[in-house]
Amino acid sequence: DTDWVPEEIEYAVDVCEIPIIVAYPGYNFVTNPSGFRPWWPAALATRIDNGTAKVIHVPFKQVPLNSAIDQFHHDNLPNGSLVRYSDQAYANWGIPIA
Repeated sequence: DTDWVPEEIEYAVDVCEIPIIVAYPGYNFVTNPSGFRPWWPAALATRIDNGTAKVIHVPFKQVPLNSAIDQFHHDNLPNGSLVRYSDQAYANWGIPIA
């Protein structure tokens, strides 16, 4: 919270109105984005809470990350702040949800 990250989040959300892709290392899937709240910088948590950040939460894995990068942009934002891929998406990628 004391480096450049809060400023980058503020600029991306408040000025550019672009989506945020939050990737969590060490996980194969994300089924409950709000469970990761302790990891979020305050600038992101505030914007998730007030609904201004449009966020997709994914594991730090190539296929989900590539999908998010290909899918979301300034003209196609996630529909909310706690968006995640469906269990079916993970199954289609061959990533089992356990």
